[in-house]
Parts: sequence; C-alpha cells; structure tokens
Amino acid sequence: GELTKLQRGALVALITIDVHNRDIIEYLVNDKTTSKREFNWQMRIRYYWDDSVGAIGDCRIGQVTAEFIFAHEYLGASFRLVITPLSDRCYMTLTG
Repeated sequence: GELTKLQRGALVALITIDVHNRDIIEYLVNDKTTSKREFNWQMRIRYYWDDSVGAIGDCRIGQVTAEFIFAHEYLGASFRLVITPLSDRCYMTLTG
C-alpha cells in the first residue's frame, strides 16, 4: 500500500535501528561476549522493564554505569537517521 511521508520516515527509522541492533548482536557474538559484566555489553544502551516503578512499572535505561527511567519524550520521525560507531560513543559520553 501507499505510505504517507511520515509513515515512510518512521518505517525507515525503525529499519535503521533494527539493522544497527543486528550489527551489535553480530559484534557481541564474534567478540565472544558472554557476560553482562563485560564492557562490550555494558557500553550498549539497554532497556529493561522495571515492575517496581509506579503502579504498572516503567522502562529503565542503562549504559555503562548510568541508569535512568525512560521519560517518554517524543523526538518525532527523523528522516535523516544515521547510526555510526561515533553515534554509539556519543551516547556513551552523554550518559556516563
């Protein structure tokens, strides 16, 4: 079917993120990362559901030693989403 410009942008962003996540899994497997205590795992942005937050729980985000509750901010459907190794390092710097 036909997609609107917004729908197409959102779909492209989701595919881009999914491909990036696939690449991360491939890297972890090839590097033989076997423990969540290893830096190769810790440096990734991780999402966990925490039942102890609020009445129904909430999403907790972790990276390296930083941990915070997801704030449900909406950034819109980006039409120029690019994820590179530098993007990962920037997120690590911002959260750590």
